[in-house]
Order: sequence, then structure tokens, then C-alpha cells
Amino acid sequence: MKKGQALIPLLIIIVIILGLGTTAIELAIGRMIISRFSFDEIKSFYTVETAMENAFLKILRNPAYLGEDLQINDASCTIEVSVTLPKVVNATCDNGRQVRKMEAEASFVDGVMVVENIREIE
Repeated sequence: MKKGQALIPLLIIIVIILGLGTTAIELAIGRMIISRFSFDEIKSFYTVETAMENAFLKILRNPAYLGEDLQINDASCTIEVSVTLPKVVNATCDNGRQVRKMEAEASFVDGVMVVENIREIE
């Protein structure tokens, strides 16, 4: 056996192990990115939903409420409420990475607020 012949299989094994390690790291990073994106999606949805709930509470307290700008966590939100009945409530929240919008109709039946047609809009 010549000198260095044992080195070639060892180098091949090292290259294979490094390749598998690199692939595992790439997969882990990919999962982290997907998890972060999913978390941001869920967080932004609940943020705009919170803005809508805020609007409903304000309408209950003051039927003349027409909206406001507010900060919820890391998002800037704008709430707009129509003057006419049923009141159309629009909430838009921007966290710097994505913008989410929701719309709903609020009306009063026998002194009770009824919220209908809640939907996310593009």
C-alpha cells in the first residue's frame, strides 16, 4: 500500500459529512424563516382584529365615534367609521413588514350592537 492511499477515502467521507451538515443547516434556517413568517402573519391578523374590537368598544361608548390613529404593539393602525347606519368600520394596521385591513358593519337592533360581515380586505 502506498503512502496516502488511506487519506483519499477519509477525505471523501469528510466531504460527504460536510455536505450533509450544510444541508441540515440550510433546512433548519428555512424552517426558522417559515416559522417567523407564520408568526408575523398571525400577529398582524390579531393586531388588526384588536383595532376592530377597539372601534366596536368606542362605538358602544360614543355612537358619534368616527375613528382614530393608534399604536398597537409595533403596528400603526388607522380606524375609520362611517357616519351612516349601518356603521362601516375599516381598520388598517401596518407593522413595517405587512399591511392588514379588515372591514365590518355595525348596527343597533333594540339597543344592542350587532356586528356583521367581518372580513379581511386586500
